[in-house]
Amino acid sequence: MSWFRKRAEPDPAPGGGDAASPASPSPTGADEVPAETIGTSALPPEERASIEASLARLEAAGVDLSDPRSLSAATDAGQVEREAAVAQDLAVGLGEYLVRTAGYRWVLVSDSFGVDRGVENRRGTRTVVPRDLIAARWMRGETGWLPGVLGHLATL
Repeated sequence: MSWFRKRAEPDPAPGGGDAASPASPSPTGADEVPAETIGTSALPPEERASIEASLARLEAAGVDLSDPRSLSAATDAGQVEREAAVAQDLAVGLGEYLVRTAGYRWVLVSDSFGVDRGVENRRGTRTVVPRDLIAARWMRGETGWLPGVLGHLATL
């Protein structure tokens, strides 16, 4: 899970028809059903406390949570350590940047893989799970990716 588009309503059918009656049937002849449902719920107080603790550790380490370059440098340096606690703190920093600068809000995200902390855009149409963004890029050894990704996500 990294970032997802959530739909409140199905896409309209071509030509303005009813989306419940598709203009062309599925190639298999079966009704199409989404592979999984992404759900969000309010963040419980203990999760909020954990976020606050991560933010305090990042700020104590000199990470500027309003600067994508500062977050990027910390993320690239953390890749060397690859510790779960470091990844969690950095994921919180990434999410908090979107909260502070782009109007996202913290939520619990649930899908077929489980439940994790994430952020959701103000319209509730996009959900981002920051820990997965960091983990995927650490596995590939990527560096310098964070400013571009944050810039993109801030526009959604």
